Amino acid sequence: MKTIILSDHTGDMIARENRQRRERHETEMSRYRSESAKRSKRIDAEYENLMAAYQHEIGAWRGMSWWGKFQGGISNAKLAFMLCSIVMAVSLFVFIMNPAAWLLLLFVPGTLIFMATFFPTRGPKPPSRERISKHWPGPAQPRKETSSEQQRVWQAGSEGERRASRHLSGQLGDEWTLISGYRGPGGEIDQILVGPLGVCALEIKYLNGTVFVRGDEWKLDKYDNYGNLVESGQSVLDGGGRSPSSQINGAVKPLETFLSKRNQVGCINRAVIMAHDKSRIGRVERQTVDHIGVLAGLNIESLFTRSSTRLDRVAADKVAQRIQRDHDFHKKRSRRRRRK
Repeated sequence: MKTIILSDHTGDMIARENRQRRERHETEMSRYRSESAKRSKRIDAEYENLMAAYQHEIGAWRGMSWWGKFQGGISNAKLAFMLCSIVMAVSLFVFIMNPAAWLLLLFVPGTLIFMATFFPTRGPKPPSRERISKHWPGPAQPRKETSSEQQRVWQAGSEGERRASRHLSGQLGDEWTLISGYRGPGGEIDQILVGPLGVCALEIKYLNGTVFVRGDEWKLDKYDNYGNLVESGQSVLDGGGRSPSSQINGAVKPLETFLSKRNQVGCINRAVIMAHDKSRIGRVERQTVDHIGVLAGLNIESLFTRSSTRLDRVAADKVAQRIQRDHDFHKKRSRRRRRK
């Protein structure tokens, strides 16, 4: 099977959203790096000021007498001084109340010796960047955005089209051509199959659930992995509020008119295909397309129930070329309109 890719609208939209998400993340990272750099400068400046003050204090402390260092040590370790005082007071109190416990008096000279050696070493402490940084909380590092719900819808649609292409290529020979991404005045057609049996436009849906159809009204019952119903009667609509059958019918009509005027194809068959492994077709009433089915076990002939057109290889190639030229024409026309 030959494949012609006219456009990849879904892929373009996914790429654009990915690019926009990367740009937003890079902007946030730039802001984060800028704020982090400002914070680092503040910390460095405060550290340098405190270090200068520390050098002055340590120089003064080294020139102090033992008694001056002892007093300074007490002021720097008040809790330790209070504990030593409590130990000596308790020892003296217990001895006075019970002279037999005279060994407790040894705590008094022991505590005094500890104080005489401990407190004179309690000089000024050098500044710490870690302590300074606690006063300057850093900015929160931006997290990468996850895919939006719309992007997940686009990715699902793209996966459905890939599955349909693989399935059809495994069944059809070189006399068939699959055209992807046709865009005309009526909208986009996911895939157009051109071959000996005629022309069929395919609307591919990647829906995990059971679809119920009544005319152009489509509903979906969704199930979890355990088979439990999680959502019932969800409308199946595109971004423009159209059901799958409305989408394909609206897009096919202008193309069908275009081809019929050139006496190439009398009609274009229209099919909606469910490509998800768990897609199911429920009750269908008054369907407005020629075929509604799942991809698994798809019978190609079931796509061409309305068409009586038969195309040899030359005629099929001409139809495919005409469809491609029509797509290119409307693409250029759309660009000219946007420029205006």
